[in-house]
Amino acid sequence: MLFSGSDDSITQWDCANGPSHIKVVRTLDNPVSADVFALALDSQGRLFSGYGSSIQVWFVEDGAVVTVLDFHQASVSSLAMHGRVLVSGSDQTVAMWCLDSLSLITSLNVETRVQGVAMSVHGVHCSW
Repeated sequence: MLFSGSDDSITQWDCANGPSHIKVVRTLDNPVSADVFALALDSQGRLFSGYGSSIQVWFVEDGAVVTVLDFHQASVSSLAMHGRVLVSGSDQTVAMWCLDSLSLITSLNVETRVQGVAMSVHGVHCSW
C-alpha cells in the first residue's frame, strides 16, 4: 500500500500488482480542514498523519480514525518512527510518542524551525 497526503485528504493506493497497475483504494477525508504534511505507517496497520497541529491516527483496514494526538501549536511538518516510538516535528518543537499507549513521552524545544525528523536504526539518536 502507498499513501499520499494533500490539501485535506489522504489517498490510499494499491501497488500490489506492480507500477503499471496502481489504483486508488480510497480517500480518507479529514474532519478538520487542514493540509497533510507528514505520514507514517506502523506495523500494527495504523497510519499516522500530520493534520494541522494534530496527529490523526487511522486504522488502515477500515479507514477509521482511532484517536487524535494533540501537543503541537503549529502544523506537524514531519513524522518518523522506530520500534515503539513515534517522533513528530512542528515549528520549534519535537515530540516523542509511545506507540503502545499513544501517549506523549517527552518533548523538546529547539532554536530553529523543524522541517524534518529522523531516528537512527538503534533508536538512540534523533535528528531534525
